[in-house]
Amino acid sequence: MSRKSLTDYQLETIVSYADGIYRVARETGRSIDDLETELVDHGIEECPNCGWYTDICHLTDDEGEVDGYCDNCRRYDRPDYD
Repeated sequence: MSRKSLTDYQLETIVSYADGIYRVARETGRSIDDLETELVDHGIEECPNCGWYTDICHLTDDEGEVDGYCDNCRRYDRPDYD
């Protein structure tokens, strides 16, 4: 069975709402794991700190290094490393 690709509207729902991935999972009947696998193909990953799904480019710091934080977590919730 081939998997139907996510629409632009579904991708926008995932990155725009805190429960977006759950909305799309209910709508499509797909598992969260299955959706997360496809999201990587679309350049979307989950921020490990807050759980928000965002464009991979937003998980990089000002120097372009991947630090694993979305813009919001980097600004307000990132632990200080000495």
